[in-house]
Amino acid sequence: MGKEDDYRIWKKRKDSWWTKITKQVKPVHVIGIAILIFLGNYWTSTGKINPQFFFGMVIAFGVLFLFLIFRESPDSKLIPEHIIKEIGYEALEEKRRKGIEIPFDCEVKVTLVG
Repeated sequence: MGKEDDYRIWKKRKDSWWTKITKQVKPVHVIGIAILIFLGNYWTSTGKINPQFFFGMVIAFGVLFLFLIFRESPDSKLIPEHIIKEIGYEALEEKRRKGIEIPFDCEVKVTLVG
């Protein structure tokens, strides 16, 4: 197994659907889903809501969750050069306002990837 195979395996794992889900899920989501299921189960067992309605809502939330996870494009987008320059300028201005001294002869380089 060479470096190319290692890279392909890493890339495949990085772009897998499970990795996308685990990056997006936060503890609040897990707790919210658990509360939704427990409350829904309680309400369906006491007859407050129709079981078909409850399962329909769970499926709808699941589909919405999956749509929100997979809607972002897999390609990373580059930041335009004018925005990078503006970010650098604002960072330097903030240092100047705070009184952080920047030597007169220092050079600030912004390198653009790609």
